[in-house]
Amino acid sequence: MNKTTKVLAALMLMVTAFVAVGCLNIGKPHKKHQSVDLGLPSGTKWATCNVGAKTPEAFGGYFAWGETKPKERYDWSNYQYTMGTDSEMMKYCTNPEYGINGYTDGLLFLEPGDDAATVNWGKKWRTPTFEQWKELHENTTQSVTVRNGVNGMLFTGRNGKSIFLPFAGSSAKNATKRGQNENGSYWTSLLHTESHADASDAAMMYFISNNTPNMSFVEIEAPRYMGMTIRPVRKK
Repeated sequence: MNKTTKVLAALMLMVTAFVAVGCLNIGKPHKKHQSVDLGLPSGTKWATCNVGAKTPEAFGGYFAWGETKPKERYDWSNYQYTMGTDSEMMKYCTNPEYGINGYTDGLLFLEPGDDAATVNWGKKWRTPTFEQWKELHENTTQSVTVRNGVNGMLFTGRNGKSIFLPFAGSSAKNATKRGQNENGSYWTSLLHTESHADASDAAMMYFISNNTPNMSFVEIEAPRYMGMTIRPVRKK
């Protein structure tokens, strides 16, 4: 094999590796996921893929809020932190009316062991906070776009770098997927906002495929048993 052939072979291996690992750093262990510095004030870096996805446009896994593995159906009967209804919470409960036997713990944010981003990707990663989503929205421009046939939202920072979040929709009872290629439904790490303190809900980000990005940071919340996607963040 001559020098030119060797170079071509090496290039082919690099291309093959890129296709295979998708959102994973080339030449590094698969646990080293890629992130993008969008020039945000806090220095937060956003992952290029959802948890469970290998490419930016892949939907990845669907997780109930506070659970770390996808499952076949999503409802209160199999939600990890309740005895089966929205008024029998056993963790992450701020209102005794929703806690089993009046239980409360005051926890508003996901603990690392309940964070799908941390558990599946490692301790440097986490599900974005409500404020991190807000920062992303306020410090980037957003545009609806299509990537490899998948509708999604492109967030472009002031430094010119961008991330693509697919419209993955959500999953509810019997694992029925709703809104795929129509809207993005992503969890935050926050249980609920001050203006919507329903203890059976968790804060989420929602954006749809119209001409104007629709993202709310106050009233958009959902029953936490629902299966939604997660786009991790990291600081370093």
